[in-house]
Amino acid sequence: MRLLQLRGNDELTLTDNLIHDIPPYAILSHTWGRDGEEVTFQELMEKRGKHKIGYEKIVFCGQQAQRDGLQYFWVDTCCIDKTSSAELTEAINSMFDWYRKAERCYVYLADVCKDNGAETDELSRSRWKSAFRASRWFTRGWTLQELIAPSRVEFFSSNHQRLGDKKSLEHTIHEVTRIPLRALQGSPLPEFTIEQRISWSKGRRTTRPEDKAYSLLGILGVHMPLIYGEGEDEAFDRLQREVDHRNGGDRGESSYAKDKIDREIRERLFGYESCQKLAVVGLGGMGKTQVALQLAYWVKEHQPDYSVLWLPAISLESFEQTVTEVARRIGIKKKTDDEDIKTLFSRHLERDSDRKWFLLVDNADDMDVLYGSADSTLEGIYQYVPMSENCVVLFTTRSRDVALSVAETDVIELEELNLEEATTLLTKSVIRKQLLQDEEMTRELLKELTHLPLAIAQAAAYLNRNQVSLKRYLELLRSTEKETVSLMSIEFHDNTRYRGSQNAVATTWLVSFDRIRRTDPTAADLLLFMSLIEPRGIPRSLLPQTQTEASMDYAIGTLCGHAFLADRGGQLYDMHRWTEGWIPKDDRTQLTLEHWLAMAYINDRQIKTAIPMLEHVVEVRTRTLTEEDHVRLTSENNLAGAYLDDGQTKKAIAMLEHVVEVWTRTLTEEDHSRLASQHNLARAYLDDGQIQKAIPMLEHIVEVRTRTLAEEDDSRLASQHNLARAYLDDRQTKKAIPMLEHIVEVQTRTLTEEDDSRLPSEYNLARAYLEDDRQIQKAIAMLEHVVEVRTRTLAEEDDSRLASEFAFATAYLSDRQIRKAIDLLEHVVAGQSLISSEDDPERLALVDWLTKAHKQLKVESDGG
Repeated sequence: MRLLQLRGNDELTLTDNLIHDIPPYAILSHTWGRDGEEVTFQELMEKRGKHKIGYEKIVFCGQQAQRDGLQYFWVDTCCIDKTSSAELTEAINSMFDWYRKAERCYVYLADVCKDNGAETDELSRSRWKSAFRASRWFTRGWTLQELIAPSRVEFFSSNHQRLGDKKSLEHTIHEVTRIPLRALQGSPLPEFTIEQRISWSKGRRTTRPEDKAYSLLGILGVHMPLIYGEGEDEAFDRLQREVDHRNGGDRGESSYAKDKIDREIRERLFGYESCQKLAVVGLGGMGKTQVALQLAYWVKEHQPDYSVLWLPAISLESFEQTVTEVARRIGIKKKTDDEDIKTLFSRHLERDSDRKWFLLVDNADDMDVLYGSADSTLEGIYQYVPMSENCVVLFTTRSRDVALSVAETDVIELEELNLEEATTLLTKSVIRKQLLQDEEMTRELLKELTHLPLAIAQAAAYLNRNQVSLKRYLELLRSTEKETVSLMSIEFHDNTRYRGSQNAVATTWLVSFDRIRRTDPTAADLLLFMSLIEPRGIPRSLLPQTQTEASMDYAIGTLCGHAFLADRGGQLYDMHRWTEGWIPKDDRTQLTLEHWLAMAYINDRQIKTAIPMLEHVVEVRTRTLTEEDHVRLTSENNLAGAYLDDGQTKKAIAMLEHVVEVWTRTLTEEDHSRLASQHNLARAYLDDGQIQKAIPMLEHIVEVRTRTLAEEDDSRLASQHNLARAYLDDRQTKKAIPMLEHIVEVQTRTLTEEDDSRLPSEYNLARAYLEDDRQIQKAIAMLEHVVEVRTRTLAEEDDSRLASEFAFATAYLSDRQIRKAIDLLEHVVAGQSLISSEDDPERLALVDWLTKAHKQLKVESDGG
């Protein structure tokens, strides 16, 4: 490391290359000017370069260092001999450490000017702060480590005026860079995941493409040789390998999206000998969607010629809904009502030779959904997946049969996490790291969870939410089959899984079993039989004989393909750990499985699929169980809730009145089942307009839950919300407002802004404000937020979006902002026209509102 000294007449001298006993020094951070503007090492040694713009920066650094009592300082432009590749490599690998050890770091901002006395002049202060936020310094790759590494960073304008330091400007820097305040305040970098640290560099640029990777060496705590000319991708690949070698594969929350899988997928789809279709197959909860998401982000960043389209293959309905929305966005329109939008979409992508498309067909698990059923007129979605030279397609699936059918030999199987990878995922997911200090207990838990990523994430969510010990969680997991199923059926929020995915392990596996039962009954029967015997080392000779050996091979292949079964070789098989507890042990409990499966569909919002299953369960249990049997009443309550969600309010009320009557007689008032049934009945009364019946029931539920549940509990908040809604419908606005304000305050603290529970509360609070003429401005501000979020997240014709837009329009009318109201009403009418006929009463009412608004505008215009 060479250091500079500033002598008289602004003369600069360099020390020898120092290795030991390095004196205290200051260091400069800046953005390089155009070619030829900066002073090089050779020019400084030859006493040249004083005429260059860059010389002024060096002198400034020396003068500021002297003012701070420092004799030496370092500047990257002239302290490194860049003609020596060995010296350049050493310097770049050491640079983070050099900045970290500097007494002070001076940031010279060439594009920020601060006038003398600007601190007392509000206009001048506003100008330099605005320029500071927009400074080019925040967009360069190398300046990231120069911000993070030093403990003391001071910012100066182009005319050498001090602007502040990292501490005094930390909130502004955080807003500009999105780097966490803890990182800016000096928290050790290992406290942040590799993914987090890499994310801080997004949007930053470097002159040489490889420097995007090289500038992260110090921040990631690794060293490697520089190979200029290798390209950005190879540089990042080498960087990732060094990080993996150093940190044992630690890549934070997405560590189970393994690098070797990522690289293989990229190579197979976008490499020299690329394929057009590829399938990623793995059991439920293995992380297939996360792998696909990571690839989508990579394609957007590194394959700019490709547009990325995400197509869910859970059902024909979800596929068609997505295709319709995509078609609208890229300008595909039907010329006649007879045209099929899916066909138009497929043809457009295949024939559009000017664009390239990368399609992600996710959750392609069901052959019937993919290809259509032989005994049904329903069509499959595969025929609408574009196949041409300009389209690259990735399928994710749990079924090996599906993978082979769509991609033939181009199939990649996700492998089970090893202990190190599973431990890393659990460590990154658990908030209280001290829970994992007992390494043996941690290994036992991971073994029990079979290293399954979804099971690990679900366990971490439970530990974080309920603050229990690892030992207690293991006890619950190992206690009884009922306890295990209950534990692994708890849904949890996971940002890495897109909306509509099943987050609970039990839900994921039960849906897989249902597909097997429908598509391969022989395989389902085999699995039921195996659940009755020792689950390890099951010999094939012990299995009941099917019609032919070929059908037996096919059935076992189905079970192995879905990972319910593992082939040990020698015609011996093991059942997967999670399968054992979720398969009924005898014919009498087949009904329990059907009930579990129906609830899984309800959790996945597939209400219409769940209702006939629950109707069958209720019909059988009504015949075979007594009126007061808890199992029978639970299934009736669940069916009534499904009716309610499906708009079958009268059916729901009739069934719930019976359930509530029995449980009111037989259970305590604080019992969860009794309260849940009463809450469902109150909701049904509200939907049926029986407000006076709903209010006392909800008041009782709220009173009990307020006494017995925490303020942030979902059940307590839901009952408070419905009571407030009832008050609102009953014109008791004064009672509704404080209750809704409390709910919104709690949910704002605990939920994301797009959460399904938070937005309805904000919408109803805005409705309440509208009822109170004095609070129109509050209503407008809240509806503005609700509409903004729903516009981003919901389809144009979605009922919730249209309702909030209509409420927003009425708020504008109340505030006499008529033009804004008309714009919104025109959009609502257009959205309603997509889902209703011309004579639909709701659509006609909206048109009437729009007409009145136009008349009101004309009256005001004429009056003006």
